[in-house]
Amino acid sequence: MSGYYDDPKQTSEAVTSDGWFKTGDIGEWDKNGHLKLIDRKKNLVKMRNGEYIAIEKVRLFPSIPHSLTPKTPLSNLTQSPN
Repeated sequence: MSGYYDDPKQTSEAVTSDGWFKTGDIGEWDKNGHLKLIDRKKNLVKMRNGEYIAIEKVRLFPSIPHSLTPKTPLSNLTQSPN
């Protein structure tokens, strides 16, 4: 992600200086160098329609791996068609 269109303030709040997108996920690296997501900074996620809901109500897609390697491009992740 290069940033929000014409909004440098929101871009600086959402993307680190070295290009990492701040998702709010908390993870840890395992001994093989894989990132394991273990928690969230906040228990809410914002849906496409702008509504915030508790993370427990979000359906997990089986096509998204539970652990990602460092710098996995977001384009490598896919969503279930359902």
